[in-house]
Amino acid sequence: MSTRPPRASRVAIAVAAASLVSFARTTSVARAQAQPAAATAAPATKPTTAAAAAAIPKDQSTPKGALRVLADSMEAGDAQRIRGVLHASNAAEQKMAEGMVDLATALAELKTNAIGAFGKQGAMPLTDDTEAMAAAGLERLVAATETVDPSGDRATVTLPDAGEAPAVVVKVEGQWRFPVAELARGSSEAEVKDGIELAAGQAKVMREVAAEVKQGKYKTADEVRQALDQRVMQFVTARQAAATTRPGAAAPQPGGGGGGGAPPR
Repeated sequence: MSTRPPRASRVAIAVAAASLVSFARTTSVARAQAQPAAATAAPATKPTTAAAAAAIPKDQSTPKGALRVLADSMEAGDAQRIRGVLHASNAAEQKMAEGMVDLATALAELKTNAIGAFGKQGAMPLTDDTEAMAAAGLERLVAATETVDPSGDRATVTLPDAGEAPAVVVKVEGQWRFPVAELARGSSEAEVKDGIELAAGQAKVMREVAAEVKQGKYKTADEVRQALDQRVMQFVTARQAAATTRPGAAAPQPGGGGGGGAPPR
């Protein structure tokens, strides 16, 4: 099964990855290649990371700062800060924003419980090396190009990575925020609704498994990952079956708006 998050959430997560940390985890091969290098080069990269951290404010006074706040708050599962950096202009966008909040807080709860149960190292199969990924993401954000429109109310942040779309931010009441409308760009109303429902279902599964982790049901993080994969697959399969049994309903594509799955690795 796909381990990508739902479409709407995946776009938001990509923005967070562009600024500081990524929920859209690297593949196991890429992670295996990157971790040894990060471990051996840690002393040499600390000054660079410190300089990068100082270069971007931890507030919404600049476009890059807003993306950093978004990434930090999503990684921490800080619902209030996530809401504060998102800009929703209508009811539909508000639902999308709440879907992001729900997914981020559920994942943070799962990670916290896994670290509490298995220790930081033991939880790695579920959490990955977030500190190393945060440092790498921050340095990418420093290297990005920030362009503010002549109006002063809209800006783009373009990463040096080829093929990655620029992140758009807007200024609202003096603060830079991420417009939720960007999540729906190029998507139909049905696709957006599908993504919201998938995110809600995924978050529900994460919270259920997080509670079981806290209760001591699993011996290792690998067991948690397997249980999560299985639960999400069951959710997606049941949802597809329900959709096909509705009168006049067309069979949904696998994974709905971008693929269901366990939280990205």
